[in-house]
Amino acid sequence: VSVDDPVPDCTFGQYRPEFLSPTPDNGDLLSVSVGQEFQFTVRAQAVQSMIYDIKISGPLNITKSFIYISYSQEGQAVFSWTPTENDLNEHVPFCFVAETTDGYQSELRCVVAVVGRNHYGGEADVECTENTMTVSVLKSSMKGLHENYLRLIDPSCTLTSNSTHVIAAVSLNACGTQLVETEDNLIFRNEIISFDHPEQEVITRKHLVEIGFSCSYPKKGNVSLEFVAHRLPYVFTESGFGKFTYQFEFFSTDRYTRMIDPSAYPVTVELRDMLYIDIEATSSIPNTQLFVESCRATPHDDPSDPLFYDIIRNGCVEDDTVVVYPSSQTQYRFGMEAFAFIGQFSEVYISCTVILCQAGNPFTRCAQGCSTGVTAGHHRHRRQVSAETGRHFISQGPLRLARSSGSAVSSVNLNLNVVFIAGTFLVAVALVCGVLIYRNKATKIKYATLPSKDF
Repeated sequence: VSVDDPVPDCTFGQYRPEFLSPTPDNGDLLSVSVGQEFQFTVRAQAVQSMIYDIKISGPLNITKSFIYISYSQEGQAVFSWTPTENDLNEHVPFCFVAETTDGYQSELRCVVAVVGRNHYGGEADVECTENTMTVSVLKSSMKGLHENYLRLIDPSCTLTSNSTHVIAAVSLNACGTQLVETEDNLIFRNEIISFDHPEQEVITRKHLVEIGFSCSYPKKGNVSLEFVAHRLPYVFTESGFGKFTYQFEFFSTDRYTRMIDPSAYPVTVELRDMLYIDIEATSSIPNTQLFVESCRATPHDDPSDPLFYDIIRNGCVEDDTVVVYPSSQTQYRFGMEAFAFIGQFSEVYISCTVILCQAGNPFTRCAQGCSTGVTAGHHRHRRQVSAETGRHFISQGPLRLARSSGSAVSSVNLNLNVVFIAGTFLVAVALVCGVLIYRNKATKIKYATLPSKDF
């Protein structure tokens, strides 16, 4: 028996790999359909080691693509499987683990694919542009369901419609859109999902709909593995507000005349340098008002990250250095000093929760302004659908603290990430699939370990 040296640190994410979003949680039930390819992505990171592989056990005909992204020190695997008629009504387990070159392993996670038949997939068209996906689903192909019971992965992102189609327009970086990177493409995915209305009687539907859609963008040359992403304008659609956008940018001075060039990202700042932030809403609906309910700094581009520093909370300024500058009712401009929290992590993002309201309406969250968490939450639960939108998360970054000690305070060199999907023109491939979810009783399924040498 050979005993290896003890791991220097057992914290997941250091030497032992830590799973990152959108990796499924342990025990998740994933709905799949006979004859349609099913995919899920697993991401893992270990900052003190290198991810060597992500191993999986599952059905014999599963395939895997794996890449290591050096700049973020993460491994990413995409697993694909197409169930057959023999798999109908089965519950098929998939178990996976990440492993580093030093032999350290992540936790073991297992998920279950519930195999049904697609009787209820909407007919859809997807349009892919440089920074958005727009999906149009033919209403006649979804009889029995109303657009008010459909949403995207992010529950706050609802849909709009016309006489013939249900429509969702979404940014590549919003509404729960997931990015999957392969050797040749960047693939952005989201889903239209049916749900029960929370303010009416509880209804359990036997036929829940998932209409997956995606846009695939070819990479340029060999530089793609080093990409970082400046956030392009966020695009949303909601009933009563139609299509609207939020733009989140850094500026070089409090005059707000020169936006920081996206090609200069990630942003390097000196401690106590001023950061100048501009958030602007654009809507086809006249007389609207922007409300920034919260802003926080997080070490990852995830507003629910457990590590955070509050800048604005419940509409109230929390950081003593914040200066709010005059702006229009569809803008919010503020400055603040670069703070020590930035220096504690390799990168820091600023994430904000924003709401768009009907201007002049005294019953909206925008009119309420600075409020305690209890009051604000109660008000939001009872909001008027046509008077204000849902909460939407937008972010920008990353910020990096300059490491050189003793250097004079310099002008802020704010750089934001750019997903390199632009060029002269990009060919986008739109993929659409509809999946019918069934609840089936569990049965046994045989599975085998997938050897790494097969890939």
